[in-house]
Amino acid sequence: MIELLSKVFKPDDLEAMERLAGIKSRSTGLSYDFYISQILEVLRTRHNAVVGDIPDHELRRVISIVDIVGVESHGLMKRLASACLGCGWCCAQTKSIHVFPDDVDRISRKLKLKKEDLFDLRAGQWFMKQANPCRWWNQRTGRCSIYSIRPRTCRDWPLAENLEHKHTLVAAADCHYSVGVMVFKVLGTLALARGDSSSPAP
Repeated sequence: MIELLSKVFKPDDLEAMERLAGIKSRSTGLSYDFYISQILEVLRTRHNAVVGDIPDHELRRVISIVDIVGVESHGLMKRLASACLGCGWCCAQTKSIHVFPDDVDRISRKLKLKKEDLFDLRAGQWFMKQANPCRWWNQRTGRCSIYSIRPRTCRDWPLAENLEHKHTLVAAADCHYSVGVMVFKVLGTLALARGDSSSPAP
């Protein structure tokens, strides 16, 4: 299977991605393993005709490599918008919500509140003061009360910036959207590796 991916990625890049995938797996632990397992289960149950001949241990390697870098996510997210169930998991379960400086200024200005009342500044970065659940998530309706001015982090979910300032999917096994987009990233990468120009239907 890694030989198949070498048709998409250069050998040196592939080796580096495998190393990074190993680091991510070790540093993230069981939650990451569960995320990979969720993706594997969806691939097996809904797309087995595509991945049926790939052993599970090899498919797990492919998923972890595609998680590091694979086909572009933004386009898939637009195509797979219906994969978001609107369950509010990202609003209720995310332990820490990073907020960009322009969001801090805009939201505090619109709500006519001091930014220090809404956000914490930690090591030069802004975070929501009340998360898990988010202060603006209405638990009764499951909706965001500041949806039109919500932070970029929320607009981009389930994408997040990694240490190299690249957008990667948040490894959230309980987020149907994150799992769904990653499934199609894997399918898209396999299609490229096999020289199949048709993209999988959502």
